[in-house]
Amino acid sequence: MEIGQGCHHQSIGQWRYLFEFFHKLDVLRVMNGLPWTFNNHPLLLHHIQRGEYALRVPLSSLPMWVQVYDIPHGYISEQFGRQIGNFLGKFVEYDKSNSMGAWRNYMRIRVSIDVSLPLKCFKRIHKGEEGSFRITFKYERLSTFCFMCGRIGHAESFCELRYATDGGEVVRGWDISLRALECRFGSG
Repeated sequence: MEIGQGCHHQSIGQWRYLFEFFHKLDVLRVMNGLPWTFNNHPLLLHHIQRGEYALRVPLSSLPMWVQVYDIPHGYISEQFGRQIGNFLGKFVEYDKSNSMGAWRNYMRIRVSIDVSLPLKCFKRIHKGEEGSFRITFKYERLSTFCFMCGRIGHAESFCELRYATDGGEVVRGWDISLRALECRFGSG
C-alpha cells in the first residue's frame, strides 16, 4: 500500500507498533482498507484517540466484509444485514450496491469480528409457522485461521486444541469454504 504523505512507526513493546501518519487521508485509507495482513496473519489496528494509552487498548477486533448466502427472496435488506452483522460481531456497514440486481446471490456486510471467538459458519433463521431457513457466511480477505477452533490468527498446527489432545485426532469444524472469492463489486 502506498502512503501519500508518509508515516513514522516505532515498536512500543508487547508485539505492538505505533504508526503516526502525516495526513488524515492516509489514516482513512489504512483504516478503510482493513483487514491488513503480514505473512498472511491479520494485523489488528486501532486508531488511537487523545487520552488513550497504546499498550492498554484492547486489540481483539478485525473489520471484515462478509458475504451472506442462501437468503430467501425478500430478505435482503439493510435491516436484515444489520441483524446478521450483530450476530457475527458488531455491524459496521451494509453494501447497498451489492444488493442491486437480481443476479447477485448474496448480501454483503462489513462486520467487526472478535478474533478471540470462532468464526461463524451459518445461522438458522426461524420464520414462525413458515418454518426456517439456513444462511451461510463467507469472509472476504480471510487470512490464516484454524480449522480446529475456528479462530483467526493461527493455523491448526499451532492450535491450543492440538496440544490439549497430546496430538490425538481432533474434529475439524471449519474449512476453506469460509473463504470468499475475491469479488469486489461494492464499496469495499
